[in-house]
Amino acid sequence: MGTMAWMLDFLTDIELVDQLTKRAVARFVVPVQGFFYGEGSRRNIVVVHIDAQSLAESGSASVLPYRYHARVLRQIAARQPKAIFVDIQFEQTRDDPSIDLLVDTLCEIKTQGIQVFMAAGGDPQGGRLRAELEVARAEGCFRKVSVFQTPDSFDRLAWTYPLTERIVEDHYDSAALALYNSLHRSPLTSDTNSSMALVWGTRSSAMGLGWAEGRSGRQYCRDRQLEDLLPFAAVLGSVQEVDSRPQCVFHESLPARRLLRATDAADSERIGAAIRDKAVLYGLSSNPYDMVASLAHGEIPGVYFHAMALDNLMTYGRKWKRASDEKSGGALLYGGFVIVSLAYLLATLAVLGHARHLRQWSGTRSMTAIVARLRDRIHAGERQSGPLDRYPRMRATGVAMAGFLWRPIPGLLMSALRFVLLAAGPGLVVAVIAHQWLDLGLLTYIPVIVMCAGSEALQSSREVLAAMTASLATPVPPAPSPPPASPQEMLP
Repeated sequence: MGTMAWMLDFLTDIELVDQLTKRAVARFVVPVQGFFYGEGSRRNIVVVHIDAQSLAESGSASVLPYRYHARVLRQIAARQPKAIFVDIQFEQTRDDPSIDLLVDTLCEIKTQGIQVFMAAGGDPQGGRLRAELEVARAEGCFRKVSVFQTPDSFDRLAWTYPLTERIVEDHYDSAALALYNSLHRSPLTSDTNSSMALVWGTRSSAMGLGWAEGRSGRQYCRDRQLEDLLPFAAVLGSVQEVDSRPQCVFHESLPARRLLRATDAADSERIGAAIRDKAVLYGLSSNPYDMVASLAHGEIPGVYFHAMALDNLMTYGRKWKRASDEKSGGALLYGGFVIVSLAYLLATLAVLGHARHLRQWSGTRSMTAIVARLRDRIHAGERQSGPLDRYPRMRATGVAMAGFLWRPIPGLLMSALRFVLLAAGPGLVVAVIAHQWLDLGLLTYIPVIVMCAGSEALQSSREVLAAMTASLATPVPPAPSPPPASPQEMLP
């Protein structure tokens, strides 16, 4: 009784079922969306991260001294990037005199014409950083930006990115929005109070995270595969062995230790080419408390969350994709109903106007004629070479069974074709309109795709059931008796 009551409560919770359905369908659509996203704008973005090996080489177990960050930032600035974002919240006061070196480095980079952005503090600190850094900010050495992100309440995945955030009484631009506005002559100013629906690129970077899996040393991630584009990749993984690792990150990555120990001229030039004239995002990849969950990439450092958001803004510009909105979502649903209704009307007219051609094309008559001809030949006593020549009754039974089994196949094929045209077609049209012209996020137009597929699946299932019922209701014709023996065969 308890289980039945729980299932009843679940099925009657419309909001929960709707949200779970949207996210379940989105898992099939995200790989396809990432495929068409292509290269995006990742050639303009690079991530410099502090991994576990960088921590070990610095001689620090957990907290790095300020002088370490100053050294890394100097190395980045020496390669002439367009802007630098520091995704580390320097809000806690600790006994480290090298804070002055970090402040001087930030102000020096600013004098070189490089925009610098620092992660603002959290709510408990009211967005404030250490006192020394707040003084440098007041002098114009850098700007504070918001790094706030809230996982989805249903599946804990990063579907959206807030473009602005209010911390206590102050409003801050997000890191991605601030970087974009600093790099473009026409900044985004209107409608930035909304959240952006993230489009995750799925083309793995050749210079990604260098994480390894335990003692095996195998890379934690993999490149994109063809199976990722299949709607039922999870089902495929249950019947054959597939690589279950997440896809590698989308953006180029450089470990901080590589910048600090680059002594070879060729390696230094490669690092310079990777950073020059790009937006550099500097953060930790070894902090378990600063991770986001991506459907394509699994658990990744938060700095890649900001990199992907910046990539979206650079790629789409003013046409960045809006997260779910009730007004736009309702209008889209209404438009979806209109599209589906028109599709059904056109399909019905086509079927009524060309029913004869459809029946001929389906092959039902031709297959019936083939079965009849074979049956006539058996009755006439014609012999054909084959293992069943001596067993005409068995052969006749096989031919009759073939006709019986073939009967529902044309109907099934036509139902499958109709499902593809009338379910996938309108859903694809709605998705293109919502994404390209209405600039809506994936979770906003997923309900229309579900509506198209669900309504047509119901109709197709009725047709399949009717075809199977008609086939089962048709009796198998009895096998003919073998021809009588000739007088010559009866002689001893």
